[in-house]
Order: sequence, then structure tokens, then C-alpha cells
Amino acid sequence: MSNNGSFPGNGGPGFGNQQGPQGGSWQSGGQQYPPAGQQAGWGQQNPGQQPPPAWSGAPGQPTPYGQQQYPTQPHYAAQPQYGQGGPQQPWGYPPAQGQNQSPKKSNKAVLGVVGGVVGVALIGGTVYALGRPNPAPAPTVSTSGLSTPTVATAKASDVVSAYLRALGSGDSATALSLAATAPTDTTLLTDAVLAKTTAGKLTDISVPDVAGQATSVTATYSLNGKPVTATFAVTNVGGQYRMAQVAAEVELAAMADVPLKLAGVRPTGDVVSVFPGVYPVTPVNKYYSIGTVSMAVSDTEDVTPDSRTVGLSSAGKSAIVKAANAKWKACLKSHSLRPSGCGFGVRSRSGVKLITSSIKWTKKSGAKWSSAKFKLVAPGLAEAKSAATVHFYARDARVSGRYWFKDVKLQGVSALIGSSKVSVTFY
Repeated sequence: MSNNGSFPGNGGPGFGNQQGPQGGSWQSGGQQYPPAGQQAGWGQQNPGQQPPPAWSGAPGQPTPYGQQQYPTQPHYAAQPQYGQGGPQQPWGYPPAQGQNQSPKKSNKAVLGVVGGVVGVALIGGTVYALGRPNPAPAPTVSTSGLSTPTVATAKASDVVSAYLRALGSGDSATALSLAATAPTDTTLLTDAVLAKTTAGKLTDISVPDVAGQATSVTATYSLNGKPVTATFAVTNVGGQYRMAQVAAEVELAAMADVPLKLAGVRPTGDVVSVFPGVYPVTPVNKYYSIGTVSMAVSDTEDVTPDSRTVGLSSAGKSAIVKAANAKWKACLKSHSLRPSGCGFGVRSRSGVKLITSSIKWTKKSGAKWSSAKFKLVAPGLAEAKSAATVHFYARDARVSGRYWFKDVKLQGVSALIGSSKVSVTFY
């Protein structure tokens, strides 16, 4: 059609053997196609015009660790109208983390009143444990909220030796009972976690005898085959020594901007308490990957791990390709001028009515989603450039034998990644 709305006398879309409108606007006879060199389709880009990017939003502030961490709806730039790079022209012509918590430092000073009460419990517990010929009972909780040690810890070196041996044997209860101040978060301070991280891996323990009013003890041991020398702070509570701190605090949120698991356990906050050990680290969402990562915590000093780059796992890539193939199949089956999320479409114009059931979209080239190189561009959003061309065809509802057609180009695909589902859109 010309810019004033009339049909061109030459080069219009072909349509069977029907006679065209009066005035020679449509060619009669066999099918007529545009002459060589003339483009007869919608959605072509203006010369030199660059298509807008599919996504231009920046990631938001990191979600507090431990909460569902998926992106808020990503901000997209204005996308081309249904596969076009510029304004649509008339047909047939080219267009013109629980809340964040600050790391809690263990209080190495024990209040006098608490110390006095605990001391009585400790002395009683120690005499009871030593006086029984049978193995010591499991630790109990005193009225002060602290567990009663099941071993004598009259010297500073005694408590450090008992603590390290408890870790090496996977006995979390004994290790916790030796604390002067009980950790507030015990999510990962369990036998099950020790079995994966420390039990059998903390060996060759050597603690020199330390008597007198000592406040620290230096010990040597091997952790996963690597030698460690560490100094532990201790405190005297009612004549028995206790560890000033039995667990290190790890700022896990510093490692990645997606939720992580340590030794298969998902922490409840950004900062997590752990015993010394070697902890495998994996993303909570199976669609993400941070590579093969293990975090070594050699003693009870607090840890801020190095950050890791988050990418797509093989499961994530497979899920995206599967979702893209399913979406593409649905797009091509659509009888809509503008299929939702398909990245292609044509604009209707006044005076033209099409037979809806005749609308057909077919792949002309590209659309090889399995070979697309998807990259994680923000938490919860992956993209890939992958060109494709689709062909549009529809019959005119008012003029028998007239049909309309158009080739439309696509640039790529975007994928929104949820906890168990991936959804895609084309652009």
C-alpha cells in the first residue's frame, strides 16, 4: 500500500486468480509477487537503526540471605513491536536473605553472677561424671542455660583437648557443653553436619599441658590433611575451664548473591555459626552453579569467605532449553497477530480484516535454542542471543483470494529462573 492508504499497482502481495479492485490496484491472473529488489513485508528495521536491548534493568539490592531469593520482576527496556526495530508502517512497506543480621561476636567476658551459678553446676557435674564407673551420661542443661561438661576441665589445656577430640569424633553435644557462652544459632552445630565436615578429618591433635590461670591455649592438629596451628581463648567458670567460643561465625552472604547451603544444610540467616571443618558449599537452587567449592574453617575465628561468581548449572541450561522449545512450539501454533511473549507479531490496520483461523506462523530460519549460549545476567535472569526468522501468512476476510504475508526477525531469548520452574520469552 502506498503511504496514503491506496494499494500499489505493482508489487503488491499476490493472491490466486481473482480479479483485483477496480482501477488496477491489484494484479489479476496468476500470483504476483514484488519485483526484484522491493521488500514487501512488515517489520523491517530502518537503515542503521539498532534494536533495543532485551533487558536493561540492573539487579536490585541483594535479598537478605535465607529468604526466597528471586528477582523482583526485571526491568526491561521497551522492546521492538512484535519483531520490529522501529515504528510500524502500513503493510507491504518498510517501516520508518530472615532479615540481615550483623555478625554477633561471642562475648568472651563471663558475667560474675552467671559464672557463680554455672560453677556450682560444673563442679557437681564433674564429680558425678568422674565418680561413675560407667560411661558418662549425655550433657544436661543447667538452670543457667549452659550444658554441663561430661569431662573434667580443671586445666585450660583440658578443655581445648576435650573440645578438639569431640569434634574429631563427631560429638556435637560434648563440644557445645564446653562453651562458656552457648551459640545462639545451632543450625549447623549438629552430629549430622560434623559427620560431613569434621569427623575423621580433624586428626593428629596435640595440646600442650597448660596450668595456672591461663586465658588461651595453642594447639596443633590436622584438618583434612592440612596442618593447623590455632590459639583458643578459654575462661575459668567456677573452677572449671570452658571455651570462650566453640563456633566460628561465617558471613555466608559475602560468598554469593544467591542462597547457599553448607554441607547440604540451608542456614537461616546471613551469618551462620559452624564448628571447625571443611564445608562443601552449593547453591540452594539447582539451576545455579558456583563451581566446586569447599570452605575450610580451621578454628573458631570468624570468617568472611571470598566471593564466587554465580553461573548456570547444567540443570539450569537444560531447563531453559526445554522451556524455550515448549514456548516456541506454542508460539508457532498461535492464530494471533501478536502472540504473547513470542517476540514477533504484525500490526493490523483500519479497513483490513483477516480470517483468524488462517493466520499461520512458520519458522523460516534459526531458532536453534539448544545451541544458544545462555548467560546469567542477574540473579534469576538469563539471556542468549540467538537469531531466528518467522514467516507470517493470513487470508483476507473481505477480498476473496487475497492473502497477506511477512517475514519477521527475532534476536534472542530471555529466561526467568524460579526455584523449580523456568519461563522464557523471545525478543
